[in-house]
Amino acid sequence: MGIVAKAAVILFSLMVVMATAYYTLGKNLQAGVYPIDADSIGIPLMETASSLIIILVPLTIAFLVTSITFSRKRMVLFIGAFLYFCGAALAALLAFSWLIPDHYSIAAAYVLLAIVATTLAVFALHKPSSNPSFKGDWLKPAP
Repeated sequence: MGIVAKAAVILFSLMVVMATAYYTLGKNLQAGVYPIDADSIGIPLMETASSLIIILVPLTIAFLVTSITFSRKRMVLFIGAFLYFCGAALAALLAFSWLIPDHYSIAAAYVLLAIVATTLAVFALHKPSSNPSFKGDWLKPAP
């Protein structure tokens, strides 16, 4: 997967989460789901925005580590994959926090973000090594 495609997928999935939260919270407010004396929807919207910024940190570092020229070294790819998995774990935890009635779409958007981060981690792990002696068949038994 190319650098531009990875960046576009990450940014698109983050925008999907924010747009889904905005739309769902606004729709619930108009439908009267929230009590009249409740706080504004600005609090969960800002919480969503700040959580996306927190998720963006490991995703950005992983993107940079797996995209630059020395990224063919195995240890660097493992670090990038680990950071992608950290972003996926954060997104999955936030998906669980939104598993309440009338907010399932926000949880689904976070699950999408977790799937994107996990997919990028798998792509990083499947990148070929720069070491020509690495064959990848070291798990096969010797003849």
